[in-house]
Amino acid sequence: MDKKILDNVFEPFFTTKELDRETGLGLSTVDGIIKQNHGFIELYSEIGKYTTFKIYILRYEGKEESGYKKAKEKMPQSSGETILIVTDEDSVLNQVRMI
Repeated sequence: MDKKILDNVFEPFFTTKELDRETGLGLSTVDGIIKQNHGFIELYSEIGKYTTFKIYILRYEGKEESGYKKAKEKMPQSSGETILIVTDEDSVLNQVRMI
């Protein structure tokens, strides 16, 4: 993304698509949700190569809900990473799911 796009990427209804295509609130909505939860987004982009969004949100450390049932099987342990993929391209989404 170039500087003009980076400066506007979280603005409601901002789009780089042609006029007859849909515009959306995707990144604007994501930005609002992240800020509402006292988080922030880091954005890095190389023109013509890739764009990376890193989203940081506080972890909830309250008490367990009383109706919560623990799973019988243990989940595999990780380092706590979660990956959120946001795309409007079905082919990209399907490829990421397979990976």
